[in-house]
Amino acid sequence: MSLSRGILDAGLPVAPTECAHLLKRLTECLGDVLLVAESRGGRLPAPNPLEPEAEGVPEAKS
Repeated sequence: MSLSRGILDAGLPVAPTECAHLLKRLTECLGDVLLVAESRGGRLPAPNPLEPEAEGVPEAKS
């Protein structure tokens, strides 16, 4: 990542073929991220609407 950022931050011109390659790799990476997110999301239990934290409201401590 730091190498990629360094190249982009240098402000050097980028050839169209380099942009196409970058877009192809980026699309592959985002596809992988989507697969991981869907897999992890599928393993989460369904929220119980009767529990206060299901609505994002913290439970009151007595």
